[in-house]
Amino acid sequence: RTNQEEFALMYLLQFVEEHYPSMIKSFQRNEPWIPHTRLICGNHALTQLQMTNHANPMESVIGLFDKGITPMGKRAIKERLLSPYSDANEIRARLAEVQDYMVWPAEKRNKLTQQLRFMFDLPRLHRKVLCGLIIPAEFAGLFQTYSAMQHIIQHVIPDTVFVAPFTDNEWSTYKTIVDAHISEDKAQCANGDLSVLNVETYPEIGKKEAEIQLILEKFQHLRREIAKRANVNDDAIRLEEREKEPYGLKASTITLQQVRKNSKEVDGMKITELKSGGWIDCTILQQCNTALQKARESLEHLIRTHLPDACAAISDAGQTIWTQMEQWISHVDTTQCIGRTSKERGFHCPVIESAEEGSAVDIQQIRHPLVEASASRVSYVKHNIRLGFNNRGYLVYGVNASGKSTMMKATGLCVLLAQAGCFVPAQSMVLRPFQAIYTRILNQDNLFAGLSSFAVEMSELRDILCHANKHTLVLGDELCNGTESVSAQALVTSGIQWLSSKNAKFIFATHLHELTRYVDVKKEGVEVWHLHVEYDPITKKLIYDRSLRPGAGSTMYGLEVARAMDLPFEFIEQALKNRHRITGTVAQEDAIGSSWNSQIVRKECEICCSPITKELEVHHIQHRATATNQILEDGTHMNDKRNLMVICQVCHDKIHNGSIEVGPMKQTSDGPERTIVHQKEEKEKKKKGKWSDEEMQTITDTLKKYTSLSLKAIKGLLNAKYEIEISESMLSRYKSTF
Repeated sequence: RTNQEEFALMYLLQFVEEHYPSMIKSFQRNEPWIPHTRLICGNHALTQLQMTNHANPMESVIGLFDKGITPMGKRAIKERLLSPYSDANEIRARLAEVQDYMVWPAEKRNKLTQQLRFMFDLPRLHRKVLCGLIIPAEFAGLFQTYSAMQHIIQHVIPDTVFVAPFTDNEWSTYKTIVDAHISEDKAQCANGDLSVLNVETYPEIGKKEAEIQLILEKFQHLRREIAKRANVNDDAIRLEEREKEPYGLKASTITLQQVRKNSKEVDGMKITELKSGGWIDCTILQQCNTALQKARESLEHLIRTHLPDACAAISDAGQTIWTQMEQWISHVDTTQCIGRTSKERGFHCPVIESAEEGSAVDIQQIRHPLVEASASRVSYVKHNIRLGFNNRGYLVYGVNASGKSTMMKATGLCVLLAQAGCFVPAQSMVLRPFQAIYTRILNQDNLFAGLSSFAVEMSELRDILCHANKHTLVLGDELCNGTESVSAQALVTSGIQWLSSKNAKFIFATHLHELTRYVDVKKEGVEVWHLHVEYDPITKKLIYDRSLRPGAGSTMYGLEVARAMDLPFEFIEQALKNRHRITGTVAQEDAIGSSWNSQIVRKECEICCSPITKELEVHHIQHRATATNQILEDGTHMNDKRNLMVICQVCHDKIHNGSIEVGPMKQTSDGPERTIVHQKEEKEKKKKGKWSDEEMQTITDTLKKYTSLSLKAIKGLLNAKYEIEISESMLSRYKSTF
């Protein structure tokens, strides 16, 4: 325990004492809660994954599990879902119980449901007994709950995995003490004239109740006597409660006329007429009312005296068994709720494996339960997710609204449900339980802490990095979208490398396509995927296929989404021109022709399809040096379009060093295609500081040509274009020589 925890508890108790002092009475001893076997849900993961929704609980996953019957069961299902386990054995035990329930015959399930419906809020009733605040009518609900629980134990669960946590002897001992103080029969009809206390244990209560019953008999005798003298039926005069006294005699107008004729025969008779009927009063009636009021006051005094003693005796007897029966009933109700929900929604049981070597998850045909439950006629697209077995993370790309966040949330929900001991919305699932799950999905600022949305994100990222390990799952949606792209790429790249080094598992949905240039996906164990979306240029519609496919997919799609949303045509055309200008590409009609042959335009590299126009060159396949007066050996002009091709600088260098061999153009069913042969050479790994004369010349020329670039950039350039590995310190040494 820490001082902060103790202070928090003291402040809470002080508040309760000032506002609701009765709750402090019979307060249970507090115990520290250390969740060693519980899943840590960091960064508001439960809210971000829509497991819970404070504004509207029915729009959350908890809202789907609405089959709880008892009040304690409804609370327990929320606790189960919001506090998942991390211990594999505990998860297996909970899943085994759900599996057992789902194979019960329908008759047995109906019996359980029927008995659970008879139950009242047992913890609340027990608390009232403990505090001595229970009213007589609530004892009937207590006995009814006990009876339903006994019926379940004796007739429903004998041949199942559910075992009562207490023995028959323990239950009999407790029930005997309860019956010794409280009469179950009297509890069914308890009122102001009859208490719930057992008269054998409290004889003075019995005497006073008998006295009250005798007075009530006098009321009935008086009613019958007046009816007899008035020569009317007994039912014509009714004994009813009055506002200022216990009882009065009421009759209809006709009956009152009959009574008035014989009023002299009854001492002190007085008739009060109303619009319809009236009241009959007399001296004997007043005497009976006075006696009844005194007897009731005396009985109430005795109940106030003895009921706390009875409650104390019951509380002492139920110190251990109360908690056991409350938790057991909650557990049974929770299990049947999970079983019924899983059967109705087509959930399947996950397979739980040991996570000693690290957490992992393999989900086939995963579905998002909330999206699936929505009233949509569009078929749900299922995905396969596999993390931790031969990889560490996913980078998921896709058009806006293609389903990246939904797929990522579905993965997190399946992990939460499985570790809560529930079936999952998937065809199959193999899980090595996680110990912590962190999310970064909702991008919101914190006005109270004075933090911007990006500052909040960095704060949460710090927590993730500090606690990440092989048992951690991290889910991030459009990380670092609150800052400029260069810093965002650097931060996300570093985050991927850090999580990979910690062997944490992660799924990042992002639009940063440059990440794949800086992240060594094989080394870091990262798989790159995209959710496929097609744009139909004829109908100008986006077709959301949403299938998960390898690779990053298209890097340009924002304008296609905007076009599909029917933005003005002139606006979209101007945006396209701006995109070409920003990316350094050109449209077909704006491509610049070659000075060698105007029919050849520089739009993209014919080998790698690079569209960056400033890096494109027109290459002579048969070198100009082999031509005589611009005529090649085969008689064609050296600038003939058959001898020209558009290539980028990188591919041009590869052609000259023999890595690529360019063949002739051939006619195919898809149109003309050029034959390109990539030569595979055995390349020895070079050691630092040992290069050939040609490589040294290349290094020197590059240093002189790119004087404004940093040494790190030049190092990357030499490696990418010439496959020369050299350190920055060595580059600095060579650069200082000229």
